[in-house]
This record gives sequence, structure tokens and C-alpha cells, in this order.
Amino acid sequence: MIEVPLTPEQRIDIDDRGKTKLHHSQLVQLVQVILARGDSLPDIIERFHPREPGVCMSLFVINDDTWKLMEKKEKNPERMLPMTTIPWFLWEEKAESPSNPCGVTRFGPSDGKIRVDSKNSLLVISGNGGDFSGIVEGRITQTEYSRWRAVASEFPGHMKPVPRYESQSVAVSISIDQLDADMYPRPQKELDYTFCETPRAYFEHGLLLRTDGSNVRLRIGNRRESQLRGEVRIFIGGSDSGTEASDDLLTRHVWLNTLHKAVALK
Repeated sequence: MIEVPLTPEQRIDIDDRGKTKLHHSQLVQLVQVILARGDSLPDIIERFHPREPGVCMSLFVINDDTWKLMEKKEKNPERMLPMTTIPWFLWEEKAESPSNPCGVTRFGPSDGKIRVDSKNSLLVISGNGGDFSGIVEGRITQTEYSRWRAVASEFPGHMKPVPRYESQSVAVSISIDQLDADMYPRPQKELDYTFCETPRAYFEHGLLLRTDGSNVRLRIGNRRESQLRGEVRIFIGGSDSGTEASDDLLTRHVWLNTLHKAVALK
């Protein structure tokens, strides 16, 4: 068992509510204690890795070509959509409502996984998710799907432009040597989080990885692995559903801070 020194305010929280929120500095201290036991960072990252649900990811690629794609958006063309996500988010006409005007459907819990390839100095993110394939008329975007495939509707329907995301297996390999990381990143106004996890989810339970596209290789489905171009921002973390047990949430934050340390020690 590992004991974390609590502040007087946190002890009052424990007495009153049976739980409290740890400060970032306390989480960092917790990681240091775990590391002092002699286990390697990759081993600790594997041990504390979130299982059910897995890790969520939103990958943004910022270059002239992706900005040109954004010009076709009906709203907020000045904000960049993610190019790849785990899990899959898609537009559905039947999902549109006053509380969900963009008709976003989140397809299942995340099965995302992250591992450290120490031999090749890589961070590898994989799982089932969505791959951006352009802004198209709603009537031709994906409306029928199963867990493993999606087919386009041939029937008349919405003419308005909507983002199209295809259901695909995703694998991202990132060079750790050229990687910067920020814990609990604040929302970024130039990014569009409509078809991925919310900025709140990443601010409260996430990590931002930043690098040049030349350091990132992406494999979508059975396609050949490709190198990205431009500025790449990869958000990883958990959802903001608020349903995780306290122990699971603490484990997730220990894991996030361990991953941050692995990048910082490059």
C-alpha cells in the first residue's frame, strides 16, 4: 500500500464525503514512490493502463491541406476537426436534437491501448476508431453500420455538409525523442471537438502530445502506414462520463502522470 500525505482540507473532505481530489503535485509524488520500487516506466505504464474503458484519443493534423478541407464546414471553418479518433464518432440524422444539434453519435466505449516500444523509442497508440474522410452531404455519409464496417446510404436525405468518419482500426506510432507533452491541457480555440471527446474530458483526465508530423506514422485499417505532415496534436485520456469508480480514476491519473514522465525523460 502507498500512502499519500493529505492536506487539512483533503482530510476534511475524506471525513465528510469519504473521498477527495488529489493535487497534481501529489500524483507526481505518487509516481516517484512507485518508480523508487525499481520497476521500469514501460512496465508501470502497462500495469496501470486503463482497461475498461480503454484510452480515448483525438489526433489533429494542422497544415494547409487540412485547413482547406475545413473550408467546406457549415459552421466554424476556422476550427480544425480531428483527423483520427478512438473511439468512433459519426454524424447521424436521427441523433439530431436540441441538445445534440450536430447529430453526433459516439460508437461504444473506447478500446484504445498505449504501449512504450523502448527498443525503437516509440509510443504506440492503437484501437478501433474513426478516420476523417472529408466533408460530404449528409445523405451520402455513413448511416448503417456494424461494429466492424460501415456502408453508405443510397437514399435521399440531408443535403447539408457534415463530417464523414469511417469506422477503422487505428495505429499511431510516435517518436518519443521529438515529443512534448502537457498534462491536463486547456481547451484550444482553434480546434473543433464536436466529433471527439470533449475538451473538458482532456482537461480533467488527459494529456496532450505535441510534435511535428515527420515524427508520426499512422496506419488506418489495411492501408499502408503513412507519415504525417505539419503540426500534430494528440490528446489522450478518458471520457468525462463521471461514472468511473474513485479507485479506477486514481489509477488512470497515476498512469497519465507516469506516461508524462516517460515522455519528459526522453
